[in-house]
Amino acid sequence: MSEALSLNDPSSEVEYDLGSMPLEELIELYEKMENDRIDLEKLNEIVYEICDVYMVENNEEKVFEWKLKAAEKGIVDAQASVAEMYDEGRGVSANYEKALYWLIKAAEGGDLESQILLGWYYEKGKGMDQPNNEMSFKWYKQAADFGVVDAIHRCGYSLLKIGDAQGAMSWFIKGLECRDGPSMVELAEMYRSGEGVVKDMKKSFEYYEMAAKVECRRGLMGVGTAYQFGFGVGVNFEKARHYFELGALQNCPGSMNNLADMYWKGEGVERNFQKALEWVKKSIELGSYDGIATYGEMILAGDGVEQDYNKAFENFKIASENNCSFAHALLGRMYENGWGCEKDISKAFLLYLKGAKEYDEAAVERLESTFKTSLYKKSFHLCDVVITTEP
Repeated sequence: MSEALSLNDPSSEVEYDLGSMPLEELIELYEKMENDRIDLEKLNEIVYEICDVYMVENNEEKVFEWKLKAAEKGIVDAQASVAEMYDEGRGVSANYEKALYWLIKAAEGGDLESQILLGWYYEKGKGMDQPNNEMSFKWYKQAADFGVVDAIHRCGYSLLKIGDAQGAMSWFIKGLECRDGPSMVELAEMYRSGEGVVKDMKKSFEYYEMAAKVECRRGLMGVGTAYQFGFGVGVNFEKARHYFELGALQNCPGSMNNLADMYWKGEGVERNFQKALEWVKKSIELGSYDGIATYGEMILAGDGVEQDYNKAFENFKIASENNCSFAHALLGRMYENGWGCEKDISKAFLLYLKGAKEYDEAAVERLESTFKTSLYKKSFHLCDVVITTEP
């Protein structure tokens, strides 16, 4: 049980040592005081102790029940807890619409963590019809203005989604000044893609390195990727593997998938399908759609697993539908050739188009070689062409 708290009952001037009271007496005291004109903070102390007892008993349904009672009284901490429990499905069935309702209550009440989670809800469109990046920026900014460093790069990312690259960069620079790893990574990715800035792979690598030095797992993966493909630095598979291993130690699914890719292709290591499968499955367990696509590639090739075009197609489809950038071209090739699916050149074209817009070189290559008669315009960062029309 948590540290004992004391409460003065204004009706009896009796002091209660809540931390030592049994559950039945705590509930009786709550029922006695819930309609009295006492501070919500004091009522919350009773609910806190009741929930502490139920947590020890591992009874999350009762924890939710009592948190909801407090939330309905207007207690901000409880509103934040109820939102989180609806979000995670703890003690109650997951319900994003109800989570959103209580997040708004808690965020408006000044709970900083709720403001960040609410921003994320708007960013992803959870509990609503579609994402709203203007609202996500509003709530991230509110938390950032109160000094929450984790909200800084989120402000920048929301502005990027709106199309304000310069505004985004100003927030990422603020994050850089606070030694915020994700802000460093966002700057690296802006220079890598040329979004809002002149493309500069060396600067991109420098920012990834800064992020890696503060042990940001996306920074570690970024440095590893740069060494693997020679982005702004010479190719060095040994260093790439080193950084991916550091990222994997931090449970970075991207680093795990990249290790799988290196073992699958034999880049800087002896080719080893078994190790590749081990790493790719670990990445998938952590929710990596890149990992699902890589596993699909291995299934398509029959490397370490039985070759199966149907299963490969399903993997690529899942990864593509969840915005894995290199999966679009893989799925396009399946449609182009009729592997594991009915041949459909139009679908292949649209998937290559989607991949090209996300800077995937394999998608651009297929468009150039297969769809030369389509309309292109020379201009974009890592592509020779940008498709200006869709069939």
